[in-house]
Amino acid sequence: MIEHICDEVVVLYLGKVMECASKQELFRNPKHPYTQALLSAIPRSYPGQEKKGSC
Repeated sequence: MIEHICDEVVVLYLGKVMECASKQELFRNPKHPYTQALLSAIPRSYPGQEKKGSC
């Protein structure tokens, strides 16, 4: 969602700046391990994948 509403991203951890980058750079090449962990936690959907628990 963040990639649709901003141009620059600042990643904070415990109130401290961990990384600051353009959204393109941040998604293409996250440098800080915390940023990498956040991005890896984004749910992904794939064509043909069934949704569990849906009617």
